[in-house]
Amino acid sequence: MIAIQKIGKNFMGALSYNLKKLQLPELQRAKLLYSSFAALDKSVIRSEMEFAPAWYWA
Repeated sequence: MIAIQKIGKNFMGALSYNLKKLQLPELQRAKLLYSSFAALDKSVIRSEMEFAPAWYWA
């Protein structure tokens, strides 16, 4: 069974949640398997998202 968990109301809310999980102590930290963003910084990701059309994320 796979549970669906909604975090945040939009992409940036979910991103904030996941970035916090990457900053936890080693035993509780999430593992990042892959990222297509240039950096794991909110401002960098936000600027990259401006290039994506709005319908793509709706």
